[in-house]
Amino acid sequence: MNLFIGNLPSNTTEGDLCALLRLPQREAPRRLRIFKKADRAGRTLRFGIVHVETDADLHKLLERNRNAELQGQRLQVREYMPRAMGNERRAIDWRTRPWPHAERRVSERRANP
Repeated sequence: MNLFIGNLPSNTTEGDLCALLRLPQREAPRRLRIFKKADRAGRTLRFGIVHVETDADLHKLLERNRNAELQGQRLQVREYMPRAMGNERRAIDWRTRPWPHAERRVSERRANP
């Protein structure tokens, strides 16, 4: 089980997150990682992922840090859900559903052979 911690301030360290989550400092390299990712606007997004052994520990951390703040910035704390390269946010049957709106194409774009 993994815990996602989003909206991290730019100067956050692993030690800061360990103190916030009350993790032992010696376990930080094994259980905690901070990632940096640029969004389309060029801003750097920072988030952390914490590996938790059991469901009970995960729910305990979630409840304890639901409204957590770090350096005056509210954090987004939730269970981490990995996503594949494809867009999994779409509905499962999105390819087979009929389009509910008016068709926007005026004509077929492909040339007839």
